[in-house]
Amino acid sequence: MMYSMACNGNCACKGVEHNVSIQPGFVNFCGVRGDGFSDTVTIKEPPSPGADPVPVNLTSPARTFFAQLRKAPNSTEVAYTFDIDMTNAAAGSFTFSIPSAITAGFTGEYHYDIEQTVSPSTNPRTILAGTLTFSPDTTR
Repeated sequence: MMYSMACNGNCACKGVEHNVSIQPGFVNFCGVRGDGFSDTVTIKEPPSPGADPVPVNLTSPARTFFAQLRKAPNSTEVAYTFDIDMTNAAAGSFTFSIPSAITAGFTGEYHYDIEQTVSPSTNPRTILAGTLTFSPDTTR
């Protein structure tokens, strides 16, 4: 699986592809309080052993994605459940996002993960995890 990310500094850089095998990928993102946050994940798998990875049609078999943000990984309190946009699912992509009205209340480091379930299984698998650090905004 390959995907591209956003941000700078100690965070992931937009447009950079990283390979993720059966183990989840770990990517740290940065955001600014009060700004919307979104990133697109494109899942690519080789169609046969030794072949180059190609985007996977996420609609056949159907795949669902669930992602949450918490102040600490083991916290029982969910800071936000990401919006998941499957508009480009047939091309292997989905977007996870948080609207600016929600990030307005965030400062500091949060932890996230994205789980994938492939039909007919009901067993989720974490495909991506890491931190999302929000800096205070300057312009108000």
